[in-house]
Amino acid sequence: MNQSKIKFLENKLIAYLGSAPKVVMDHLVGTAEILKSYGASDYLIDAGLFHSIYGEASSRNMPKNLYLTRDELIDIIGQQAEQVVYEFCSIPDPRSQNILLYPEGQLREDLILLDKANEEQMNGLVRAKKV
Repeated sequence: MNQSKIKFLENKLIAYLGSAPKVVMDHLVGTAEILKSYGASDYLIDAGLFHSIYGEASSRNMPKNLYLTRDELIDIIGQQAEQVVYEFCSIPDPRSQNILLYPEGQLREDLILLDKANEEQMNGLVRAKKV
């Protein structure tokens, strides 16, 4: 994992949330690592690392991030990865079902794979807490 991207992410989370909580960082890094294990492209792995940085329409816990512009993120991860992140953050609940409403194409496939990795990582966290 690219350490400069992780440091950028930590700094933006500190500005956004007041800290870079370990559980949030573990989730974001874990989602990117799952995507890597799937054989996902580099841009999608980057999208996985930043997948909730703008806040999430599907979550009351991650309101809109006012401390990051789209241009800033494009400079760090590129336009294709940023587009996936932007769309993912904008999809309302139920996210998995709403992704299926996107037109067929690469963006939809990327969102499906990112959503799968996100869910897999969250389910892993839940299992780890129960142990």
